Amino acid sequence: MRFARPIALVALLSICGGCGPRKPPSPMKDQSIFSTQKLQIGLLDPGHYVDRTALDACPNEYPSVEVLGETFVHRSLRDSGIPADRLYQWGDEFAPYENLKGFHLLLLPFRSQGQTYLRTVNYFGKYVTTVLLDVRTPTCGDILRAQRLFVAESIPPIADVLVDRRPVGEAPVWAWLRDGTYEITCQLPGQTFRPMQLTIPRETRIVCQRENVDSATSAGKDEKMTAEEGAGAVLIYIVGAAAAAAAIILPLLLFL
Repeated sequence: MRFARPIALVALLSICGGCGPRKPPSPMKDQSIFSTQKLQIGLLDPGHYVDRTALDACPNEYPSVEVLGETFVHRSLRDSGIPADRLYQWGDEFAPYENLKGFHLLLLPFRSQGQTYLRTVNYFGKYVTTVLLDVRTPTCGDILRAQRLFVAESIPPIADVLVDRRPVGEAPVWAWLRDGTYEITCQLPGQTFRPMQLTIPRETRIVCQRENVDSATSAGKDEKMTAEEGAGAVLIYIVGAAAAAAAIILPLLLFL
């Protein structure tokens, strides 16, 4: 009888798994995570409804982004046998756009009833959104944030990036994620990185910083060497001073 309570307790723990707090499942638990090391954005704007200044500056802020000109988009349309004006007739259904190749985002500004809209085809998430464009100069960061895209970089570069323990590629790497919070980890032989949290759609960039494990040891060695060198310098100074004093005193003693 005295063993009944412990046995019952063990059984309860085995049933509830410890009943402790558990990490919530990843928002992308059952979803594929598509990624690329070079994000290509296509823009088709024959009506010049968008000021391209901020978009053209995008590679300065995000070096792994390439903004493609209309010539590239027209070439993709020609290769797919699709007239350009048909793009604006498809609405927000993704399937018709699927045959267009060569970019991960396709931006299609247009005007309707006196207002300017921006239609964006997202080839990562496989969906299309159309929003009222209330600014003529949209920034790259605003577009990326709205499309749930982020880039993971690492110092040093080419570290393997994992999103909730799922490998997505080598840094710098772009990926599309659903709204939520994720754990980003980087791996590189001989290096140690601290796990970081990423919140979508708030953030568009995260940088894995190396933890320099040997820095303290190296600093200690440097300080030790500096102390030894300093002690040696003091000793040399004392010996030199003693020799100089002897050179002055000995002749005086000889004359006494």
